[in-house]
Amino acid sequence: MKLKFNKIACAVLAAAMPFTMVACGGQVINSVDKTKIQLNVFSYNGGVGSEWLDKVIERFEADYKDVTFSNGRTGVQIAPEKTKSDVFGNISAKSAHVIFSEVGNYSQLVTQKSIIDISDIMDKPLNELTKTSDTQTLRSKMYDETIDFFSFSGDKIYALPHYSFFSTLTYNKQLLIDKNLYFAKDYDVNATALEEKFIKNKSDAKSCGPDGKTGVIGGIDYSADDGLPATYTELFDWFNMMKNKNVTPITWAGGEIVIGGYINYLLNDVYLSLAGKEQAKLNYTFDSKDKTVTIVEKIENGNVVTKEEKINAENYKKLNSELAKYQAIKIVDTILDNALWQTGDCDSTTTTMLNTQQNYIESYNNGTPVAIIVEGSYWYNEADEANYIEDTRNRFTDFDAKNDYQILPLPRVYEGTYADVAGKEVGKSVYADQADSLAVINANIAEDKELVDLAKTFLAYCYTDESLKEFTETTRVTRSLKYDVDVNKLDAWGKAVWNYTKNADLLLPYSSNELYLNNRTQQSMHIAQDFWAVSGKNVYSYCKGSGTAESYFLEYMARQ
Repeated sequence: MKLKFNKIACAVLAAAMPFTMVACGGQVINSVDKTKIQLNVFSYNGGVGSEWLDKVIERFEADYKDVTFSNGRTGVQIAPEKTKSDVFGNISAKSAHVIFSEVGNYSQLVTQKSIIDISDIMDKPLNELTKTSDTQTLRSKMYDETIDFFSFSGDKIYALPHYSFFSTLTYNKQLLIDKNLYFAKDYDVNATALEEKFIKNKSDAKSCGPDGKTGVIGGIDYSADDGLPATYTELFDWFNMMKNKNVTPITWAGGEIVIGGYINYLLNDVYLSLAGKEQAKLNYTFDSKDKTVTIVEKIENGNVVTKEEKINAENYKKLNSELAKYQAIKIVDTILDNALWQTGDCDSTTTTMLNTQQNYIESYNNGTPVAIIVEGSYWYNEADEANYIEDTRNRFTDFDAKNDYQILPLPRVYEGTYADVAGKEVGKSVYADQADSLAVINANIAEDKELVDLAKTFLAYCYTDESLKEFTETTRVTRSLKYDVDVNKLDAWGKAVWNYTKNADLLLPYSSNELYLNNRTQQSMHIAQDFWAVSGKNVYSYCKGSGTAESYFLEYMARQ
């Protein structure tokens, strides 16, 4: 759909009143340029900033500067609104025409007719929709799960996925190198002394890690996770070895526990690693077809009795009894019960995520090293925006020599050692897009065809290959779409995020299944406090106290 603005009838502008607009170069424009058509764009700028939007606006305005619109106007003037406010509270009253949100309830927005159908631009080559050379379609860039969910209402699509984030365990790779905190290749699995399981020198060979493969095999380099825990038994040994070397294993923001917070991030990641992508998807699709799932039938005197079940719409609540969920709760319970593995931030209800990020960043340089932080993939951006990175770099001249943040690939095997993993197909790491981040067009401009066409053109322009690459290269954040980036244009954390996502399986935690649509709060992992909760309790408050993983899980099995 190439827009022929000069042939479209005169439109009534939704942005008739004056506004203050910040141009890409930082220049403040205090009035509307009435010689151009106006487009209002809202962007939630938490975690991704606004530089990416400035860049795409600058290119779009330059590419469309000679396009003639109705009423004699030539060119486009885009007014960006960049805040951390909620835009969907009363969307019809908003002045924004195109909206890039942090969180949006897609099915509700569609049902309430708050956003515009963009199906007509989904299957046309982007070089026909926009002034670009990209010959792909928007639909071809989307994953099947996204298309399925976004088209739940009669095959029409009303949004595009905006930014993606996922929960992570970030670890300081340089700390592990300096302290020799890697499992040794072929260590004696019967060794009683922790020291016998770990390398003695940096040059020592390392174990296979969680992927079961070591070094380069068939031209593929599997060495990134070598020496890291291959099972959760090894993870606990790893934590104990850290303490022996005066390293605190893990931290998270205790001030966030009131909403489920980072313990649920940890639960999600452990569960995904144990269940794998296909089994975890059943929490949204409720159909295992010919495959079975290992279900906990009962727990007697600490012994877990299991059976195999096929999952369908009639028995989907058996998913509450997944063995992988029990094991995930058991692992997190073990971590919660070991106070020496945690920093003081973990129990402080006043410590915010920013406090914890700052403390983690400073830890190795100030002599109290912490190995891992439980966070979202966006955490480094938040810390950078708060100036913690630069501040710490300025205060400690050896900051860069002591800090190399990477995303930890978790074990896919519950217990045992590297010997139970080496050479076996244990699957990839799994990460789940936990955002409901949407790009939409406000339905309050539906009667203004020229403005709707312009909004669709701008939206499509933001999803060309050039714009997608630019987005990730600028923000260090991915989008759950099919595209590539120039890795050389990414900084260290950008590379860590991108490389992890390229080597892991992506779970998109939603579907068009009616059971899911009607009960998202309990069925969707990215609404974690409900997904993992029972009887008004959360895993943190229950298992941190006198409660056990077994008793909590029995309630979880029985929840309705």
